[in-house]
Amino acid sequence: MAFLSLSNIYKNYSGRQVIRNINLSVEQGEFISLLGPSGCGKTTTLQMIAGFVDVTHGSITLKGKDITQTAPNQRGLGIVFQSYALFPHMTVAENVMFGLQMRKVEPSEKIQRTEKILKHVHLEQYKDRYPRHLSGGQRQRVALARALVINPDILLLDEPLSNLDAKLREEMQYELRRLQSSFGTTTLMVTHDQNEAMSISDRVVVMQDGEIVQVDTPQKLYQHPKNTFVSSFVGHSNLIEGTVTHTSKDKTLLAFSNNRQISLGKKFNFLPKSNVILSLRPESLFLAPQGRGRITGQLTEKFFMGSHWTYLIKTDIGQLEVLSTNNMPDTLAVGSSIELDWSDNDCRLLPTVKHSAEVAV
Repeated sequence: MAFLSLSNIYKNYSGRQVIRNINLSVEQGEFISLLGPSGCGKTTTLQMIAGFVDVTHGSITLKGKDITQTAPNQRGLGIVFQSYALFPHMTVAENVMFGLQMRKVEPSEKIQRTEKILKHVHLEQYKDRYPRHLSGGQRQRVALARALVINPDILLLDEPLSNLDAKLREEMQYELRRLQSSFGTTTLMVTHDQNEAMSISDRVVVMQDGEIVQVDTPQKLYQHPKNTFVSSFVGHSNLIEGTVTHTSKDKTLLAFSNNRQISLGKKFNFLPKSNVILSLRPESLFLAPQGRGRITGQLTEKFFMGSHWTYLIKTDIGQLEVLSTNNMPDTLAVGSSIELDWSDNDCRLLPTVKHSAEVAV
């Protein structure tokens, strides 16, 4: 039995369905991220788990107990909000201690647990400061400490890093994972940042229009997206429409709108005449020697990104973005003729519609 289970969850607002058929099982100790664009339903899903939003249909169970109708303060959850919601008139120690006071923990244990958690988040020397005297990263760690000190069954994080600048946000991603691993707390985090979700999660739940479209490990999600939405939302991808014209044991032939045909050296699970999307990650494309590329194009723009170059190349199947590591002198000039190729293991064929019954490989 799963530690946390969401079964057939629906949510309606004024007759409008915003969450549809959410089914999710979370194991104890897992770090799960709910990932998707604004308005996809990820925050509403988190709030239903927390008990702040009623469930229209379905059930939520925790440790085998149905908590669908349980009051929020009776669910045993720790919550960190986007704004951190620290009490400005309380010191760091008092903020962290607040949940223990509400649970009427003995004074000596209350102090001991507060001091212990402050050491874990490297804030013991700031215990007498007020939130206004802390940096954004320090306030975020106070909020995490306050949520973790009560030993919650589940930690819920609602965009916990969104108020931090880019460098601090990246640092805090690893700090967040360190704390979660140290305490072993089952954690669900809402984010719209795919880098954030991919870097620290055990599994990522991708949501679109109130539904779950894929649940997988970060690596599998990136390498085996189930549809074009996942392929384009999780990282960058070149998406080219085509039609399967032939399949065999070790080959798939694709035709494009200009009658250009490309052969892929593996079989994909699509029938002939199926309309598909060829998905090619920019880093999977590479510059091929003259006369040995699968497609030919012209370099129209290039951008130096520090660790790599990004090239935009106009080809007869469409414009392609190509990422090339910065480990050699750049000798490509805008207007150059370019030949491109890729490994067939690095390309994907995806259905052209969101709910297609066809299988993506």
